[in-house]
Amino acid sequence: MTRPDRLLSLTALSVPHPAAFRRAMLSSTQALHSWYFGFFQIPRLPEALVGSRQGRALQANLMRSGLPAEYAHRYAEHMREPGALTAAINWYRGLRPIADARPIPVTTPAMLLWGDRDPFLRRRGVLGTARYCTGPYRLEILDGVSHWIPEQAPDRIVELLLPHLAAAVG
Repeated sequence: MTRPDRLLSLTALSVPHPAAFRRAMLSSTQALHSWYFGFFQIPRLPEALVGSRQGRALQANLMRSGLPAEYAHRYAEHMREPGALTAAINWYRGLRPIADARPIPVTTPAMLLWGDRDPFLRRRGVLGTARYCTGPYRLEILDGVSHWIPEQAPDRIVELLLPHLAAAVG
């Protein structure tokens, strides 16, 4: 947003504009679906709980969120590597979705892909993203897809991404 000169296009998967997300957090049930942002701010406790039972707790949570079992198993195994789980949780610790959500317009051609079965990102933030895009913008809602778009709909991503990128390089 702050350096559109560095991009030809932008494609986001399951991530709305920060200001749209902030607005949804304050005016809808989005905060209830993003409770883990706050939980991950607690030192050490998330690692202990999420990493418990040799990663089986993480794997079960991933599968409950819609991630296919084979990916959930693989990702949970990766998180058992020393420091991996803390590094992943630290990504959330670095986020400040309310404080850092400035309404900077996206001028770069942008596309947002969202699965209508996403348990983490609710519709209000998704639909609100258009308000902050002043350049060409496209929203694609993927029916029956959860938060895990690359794992569940890789062919659809390619089908949508190729013309979006081609238009950007024109």
